[in-house]
Amino acid sequence: MPQVWFYANSMLEIRLLSEALVDLKAKDGLTVDWRVMVTHSDHTNPDTTFSLGPVLANERCARLEPLQADAMLIAEKIHDQIRERARKLSTVFTD
Repeated sequence: MPQVWFYANSMLEIRLLSEALVDLKAKDGLTVDWRVMVTHSDHTNPDTTFSLGPVLANERCARLEPLQADAMLIAEKIHDQIRERARKLSTVFTD
């Protein structure tokens, strides 16, 4: 399954990413749900590692093409979605 493993500077970044993925599913039509999970890279790495991947009920039925299309859509739009989410969140604290 396609996955991206990464580190984050704060849990707020993870929250914004997770919420942006929900927005992309609703607004832009991701084929499947995508989620961020806490994971680890190896036993000698003390940092928290996260992964981003599709949520699939049955991996055997997953087709690569729709997942690739989702990955492209995420790559193209996630930055703007996260910025929009961050802007909305910042107005809550400045009002």
